[in-house]
Amino acid sequence: MCKRSVTLSIRHYMAELQLQLARRVAEHAHFKASYETLQKESLASLWGRSASLPRAESRKLLRSALIFAQSGDERFAVLSQDIIYSLASLPLFDEERVVCQHVLAMLGNFPASDFVKRDFESQYRLPWQLGLTEEVRRDGNLIQVLGAPVLLTDFQADVWEELIERQFLSIAAPTSAGKSFLIQTYLKSLIGEGDRLLDVAYIVPSRSLIHEVQASLSAAFAAFPNAPIISSVPRADDRLAVNRSRIFVFTQERLRTAMDEAALTLDVLIVDEAQQISDGSRGMLLLSCLEDMHRRAPAAKILFITPGSRSGGPIGSLLGLGDLPTVETALRPVRQNLIYVDFITEKKQKLLNLSLHRDAESPLSLGMIELEKKGGTTEQQRFLSATVTLGGDGQNLVYASGKAAAEKLAVGIVRLTQKKRQGSVSLKELSDFIRRHVHPEYALANCVEEGVAFHYGNMPTNITKAIEDCFSAGEIKYLVCTSTLLQGVNLPARNIFIHNPRKGKGNPMGPDDFWNLAGRAGRLAKDTHGNVFLVDYAKWDRKPIEEPRQREVVPSLTKAFTTAHPVVMEYVEDRNHRSGVKDTNFAESVFTRLFVDAQEGVLDRTVERATRGDFGVEAEKLKAAVSQYIGKVSLPAEIIKRNASVSPLRQQAMFDVLLEGVKQRRLKDYVPLHPLQPHADAKERLEFVMSLIHEHLEGKASQAGRYFSWFSLSWMRGNSLKDMIDFQLRDAREKASASGGEPPVAGKIIIKVLSEVEEKLRFHYVRYFGCYIDLLKYAVKTISPDREFDVPPIPLFLELGACSGTMIGCMELGLSRIAAREVMDFLGAQDLDAVAVKKRLRNSKLATSGLSHIVLAELNRIGLSAV
Repeated sequence: MCKRSVTLSIRHYMAELQLQLARRVAEHAHFKASYETLQKESLASLWGRSASLPRAESRKLLRSALIFAQSGDERFAVLSQDIIYSLASLPLFDEERVVCQHVLAMLGNFPASDFVKRDFESQYRLPWQLGLTEEVRRDGNLIQVLGAPVLLTDFQADVWEELIERQFLSIAAPTSAGKSFLIQTYLKSLIGEGDRLLDVAYIVPSRSLIHEVQASLSAAFAAFPNAPIISSVPRADDRLAVNRSRIFVFTQERLRTAMDEAALTLDVLIVDEAQQISDGSRGMLLLSCLEDMHRRAPAAKILFITPGSRSGGPIGSLLGLGDLPTVETALRPVRQNLIYVDFITEKKQKLLNLSLHRDAESPLSLGMIELEKKGGTTEQQRFLSATVTLGGDGQNLVYASGKAAAEKLAVGIVRLTQKKRQGSVSLKELSDFIRRHVHPEYALANCVEEGVAFHYGNMPTNITKAIEDCFSAGEIKYLVCTSTLLQGVNLPARNIFIHNPRKGKGNPMGPDDFWNLAGRAGRLAKDTHGNVFLVDYAKWDRKPIEEPRQREVVPSLTKAFTTAHPVVMEYVEDRNHRSGVKDTNFAESVFTRLFVDAQEGVLDRTVERATRGDFGVEAEKLKAAVSQYIGKVSLPAEIIKRNASVSPLRQQAMFDVLLEGVKQRRLKDYVPLHPLQPHADAKERLEFVMSLIHEHLEGKASQAGRYFSWFSLSWMRGNSLKDMIDFQLRDAREKASASGGEPPVAGKIIIKVLSEVEEKLRFHYVRYFGCYIDLLKYAVKTISPDREFDVPPIPLFLELGACSGTMIGCMELGLSRIAAREVMDFLGAQDLDAVAVKKRLRNSKLATSGLSHIVLAELNRIGLSAV
C-alpha cells in the first residue's frame, strides 16, 4: 500500500473514531443530566436570578463541546454550539471563556466566537497546538475583497466558492446565517474588481422590504469609489448612471415593468426569499420574469436564496437548467429556545408553567413564574399577560395574524405596561411624524410614545423603517408584527411571543413559515440565544413543530399539475373567466401561462419541466382544456405575456372594445389624462376607463370607479395619507350622523385606506391599467401602424403614488413617498428630474431646511445629504 493510501486510511480511521466518541458522549447519562442542568441555568434570567453551574460541570461540558465540534457531523456541531452558547450566558472563568471562543472558531462561527471574546482580556492562552489549529482554521476562511481581508463563516466560505465557480446557485440557510452580508460582499467584489459596468437586480418579496434592502446596499457602498446607482424605481435616468454600474431593488412586479418598459437586461439576478415562486399568481409572475430574463441574457448569473432548509434547486428544472446546485446548512448562528407557556392556577395563584422543547424527547420542565398582570380571562388577555410577564428580558416581537389584531395587541400591551417607561425624544418625534403624515387618531402614534409599536406591510415605508430603527436601538421594547416577519424583514429580537398563529385569511401557520418566524429570535453578535415562547401550544389549531419540514421549494406551476389541479381545471372549464377574483387569481395565471405556451407550441415542454417528467392523466386533461380556447383569441403571445395575470379571453374582450373605438375615431376618449390635468376632467376620464376595465377585463360591470377614480387621482397627485384618511373619516362620520348610526372607529378607516392603497391602487389597478394601455396601443397599431400617441404612465404613477417629475426623481434616488413629498415642498418645484434633485440637495443646507428628522435620516441613509 502506498504512503498516500496509508495516510488517507489513517485520516478516515481518526474521523470515524472522533464520530464514535461523539456518539458515546451524547448518549451518556451523566452528559445528559449535565446538559439539562445547563439548559435550565442558561434561562435563569427569566426568573430574575443569576445563573450558576459548578466549575467541574462546566469543564466537563466544555470537553464534550470540543469532542462534538471535532466529530465532523453537523448534528453534533449544532449540539456543540448550543452548549457553548449556553455556557457563554453564565459567569465563566477566563480559561473557560477562551475555550468557548475556540470551540466556536473551530465550528467556523467566527462572528459568534468574536462576540464571546468581546471586551475580554486574559493572561490565559490556549495551548500552542490548539492556537495554531484555530489560526489555520481562520486563514482558510479568509478572503480578500478590494484589498481588504474579510473573514467568512464555514457556510459563507462554501457559498463564496460556489459563487465564483457557478452561473446558477441555490442557497438554503436559517435566518441570520449571514446571507445578506455575503451577497453585499460578493457585489462589492464583482463591481469593484471587474473591468466592466454591470446591471444587477435584487428581487425581494414585498414593497416593505424594498427600502430596507436599498438602504442597506446604499450603506454598504457608501465609501465605494464610483459607487453604483441603487434604485427601486422601474426606470432609470441614464445620466445618473454614466460610467457607473446599477443595482435595482425590485419586487417581481417592478421587475416585470422594468423589463417591459425599459427593455432591461441583467448581468446578475439575485432572488431573495425565492420560495415565493410557490406563492400562487405572484409565483407565476416571478417564474415568467426569470424565464424571460434568462432568454434575454443567457449569460446572466442567477442566485436563489431560501430560508431554513428549503432548497431552491427545483426552480432550475422550470428554467430548463436541471436541478440547481445548492449550498445549505442547518447550523443556526444563534441558539433558539422553544419554550412552551401554559397557564395554571394553584392555591388561587395564577402561574405560568414553562417547559423547553427538545427534539425527539419530552419537553424539559423549567419551572413556574407568577403572572405579573393577573387581570383578564380571554385568550388574548392571557396572551398579553404572559408577554408582559416574560418580556422583561430584552427586546420582544409579538406575532399577530392580521393588521387589526396587531393594533389591538399593541394597545393592550400599552395598557399593561403604562407608566413603566419614559419615552425618549426620538419616540416623541416619531409619534408627531405619524400624526402629521398618517393621522392624529392613528393608534400607532400613542403606542410609540410608550415604547410599544405595531408593524405591517401596508404602512408607509419610512415609518416602518423608523420603527425598526427605534426597536434596534432598544427604545421600542415591544413590537407587534404580522407576516411581514416571514418575508425577510430584518428584525431579530431576544424574545418572540406566538399564540395560535395564522397566515393569510384564517389559515393556521404551517411548519415552514413557523420555523422562518422562530428564526427571528436571537441577534447575531448581540445575543447568545433567543427565546420563542409558544403560548397555550396544546390549544393551537395546528402543531407545526410536530410536522415535517418541506425539503424543497415547490413552484406554483408544479402545484398546478398536482395539489392545485382541481382548482385550475375548474377555472379553465368555466367559460366566463372572471379576472382578478382573489380565489381564482392563481388558476387564472396558470391558464394564461399554459395558453401562451400552447400558442407558441411549447406546451409539452412546459408540462415536462413543471412535473420533472412525471406527468400523467391530470396533465393531459389540463392541456386539452387549455387548447380548446386557442381559436378564440387573436392577440399575439407577446401582448398576453406582458399581462400574464389576466386571462387571454378577458384581454381579447377588452381589445375588441378598444379596436372598435379606434375604428370609430374615438381614440382620445379612451386615453387616460395626466393626473395633473384639471381635476374634474382627469377624474371623469379615469372613471370611464375604470368602468371599461371592470366590465371587460374583470368580466363584471361595477360602479367602483366612482370611488377609486378620485381616490387614485388623489394618490397619484402626491396628496398626503392624512388628507386622504381625513376625507374618508369625515365622510363616514357625516353619514353615520345623518343616519343615526354608530360613529366609525378611526382605526378601521385608517386600516381600510392603507389597505386600499396597497392592495387596490398599487397592485390591482397597476396590473389592469398596464394591461389596458398595452391593448389600447395594440389596437391603434392594428388600425394605423405608423400612428404615434402618448399615454401617461398611469401604472407607474399608481405604483409610486406620484406623478410630478420632482417626486418621481426623489423616489428614483431612493426616497420613500412621504420623504419625496417633503423634499418636493422644500425644493419648491414639481418638474425636477433625478439629476436636478440630487444636485440641489447636495447644495442645500438641510440641517436648517425644516425637513423632519426622519426624512433627514432617510436622506443621510441613502447618501443624499450635503457633505
